[in-house]
Amino acid sequence: MNSDIDEVITLLNSDKVMKQLPVFWSIENKQCKSLLDFVYKDDEAKKIKIYDLKVTSRPALSFDKTYLKDDHAIQASFYVDALKYWYKDYDISFAFVVVSYTEDMVILFDVSDKALDIGRYGKDFTTHRYMGYLERIEALDYINIQGDYIYPYYVVKKNKKLLIDDNTANNKDSDN
Repeated sequence: MNSDIDEVITLLNSDKVMKQLPVFWSIENKQCKSLLDFVYKDDEAKKIKIYDLKVTSRPALSFDKTYLKDDHAIQASFYVDALKYWYKDYDISFAFVVVSYTEDMVILFDVSDKALDIGRYGKDFTTHRYMGYLERIEALDYINIQGDYIYPYYVVKKNKKLLIDDNTANNKDSDN
């Protein structure tokens, strides 16, 4: 293990860290609950760091490749926003501590503000739209009110069309 991860493991095992912290909060008139694995709070510096533990059989170095596919982007931004609800004047950051038990490896992945924004607001990619948690809340409201479960929310509500790409046969969004 490298010294950075040794320091994180020491910190996470210290009494300076809150473990399994439940956070009750609301967004867009929705009651929410988050259960954070580890939270380090420095009141003097007005900083909070959230650490989420992920144990996997996959190679630890591949974690960033599945960040969106496994919805870790949503989890990270949701947890940060949960604490921002209560600690508005704190700088809040997020990291995943990824443990690969098949490789006996531990890697720390800090999550950038840009990556947090993708989990929060979503992002358009060439072949698809990744919906952030705010848009998913909006989609769930739409589905519950309209009872429309057949067509994708972004096609109906966002006036998008699905296109077939003749090179890849993947669906992608279009405004045309």
